[in-house]
Amino acid sequence: MFKRTTFVLGAGFSAEQQFPLVRGLRQKVIHFLEAERHSTYETHLNPCDLFPSGQFYDGLACVDPSGELGFEELLIALRKHLASADNLDPCFVTDQVLRVGTARLFWSKTWFGRPVEKCYREFAGWLVAGRGARNVVTFNWDILIEQALSEIRSAWAYTLDSGTANPAVLKPHGSINWSGWARNPASSSPYTGWTPVGTGSRLRFDGANPLDNPDTYEIHPDLRVCLFPGDPDLPREDPDLELIWRDVSSVIVGSDEVVFIGYCLPEYDTYGASELIRLCRGKDVAVYDPSDQTLARFKAGFHGAVLYKQEFRQSPYAKPEGAA
Repeated sequence: MFKRTTFVLGAGFSAEQQFPLVRGLRQKVIHFLEAERHSTYETHLNPCDLFPSGQFYDGLACVDPSGELGFEELLIALRKHLASADNLDPCFVTDQVLRVGTARLFWSKTWFGRPVEKCYREFAGWLVAGRGARNVVTFNWDILIEQALSEIRSAWAYTLDSGTANPAVLKPHGSINWSGWARNPASSSPYTGWTPVGTGSRLRFDGANPLDNPDTYEIHPDLRVCLFPGDPDLPREDPDLELIWRDVSSVIVGSDEVVFIGYCLPEYDTYGASELIRLCRGKDVAVYDPSDQTLARFKAGFHGAVLYKQEFRQSPYAKPEGAA
């Protein structure tokens, strides 16, 4: 009997490709901002009369004067602060610059880093070679899975209702190649190649060039669709997110086994973690992660889960199917 498998991926999955983990991401993003000094945000890094340290840094100091908060804690602190801030508060700029810089950092890793590692092409082979249905739920913003599938000449879909047998790559936290221009009543796009992520969704990607940056020149960086820590993440508050979670629910409920790779059950993503625990009841669950803390969380939350203290590259899914 062939198993129907859903892979749930977190940042640890993409680490072999040099994408940053959330741990240490704050320092990496700020270093990237300061080194690149892109025209979109460079002026906000420079001191001025109103903001002696620069608007970006003044906002940073406002919510984290000691500089000790990690990336996810910092974003959550910014969102809470901005809920009652006035329009001149520098934290608006800090929040926006961090989001733009993070997306630009991920794009730089995508196109100016190393070629896709062999282990990811092997994983893509697992997705398309098995006789049982194999799909992916990834909480990563990168397009590593899509690149790997493309390199082995296989298509994918961002929804279960694509009408094809291609693997579904479901992304509840969005993707650096998605645009939300259709969610904004005041925005429009003359380009006719935009494709909805799924039926009824207002999220778009370039159907002709799905691996392309939807905002190369940073004209509308605020329309890029990536869910950050602290952002509203409940599907009932966002119909586009609800459509993605509907597919996530369907694909896991229809699976025989769920394999978690590099996903740490982050404390800030309470909805995602609780839904995954609920949906995986009665399923065979395997977890691959090198962190004792992460494995302890899975042991507490997922009854009977089989735990492997391994990085993705050490797992069987980084090798050809059937390899020792």
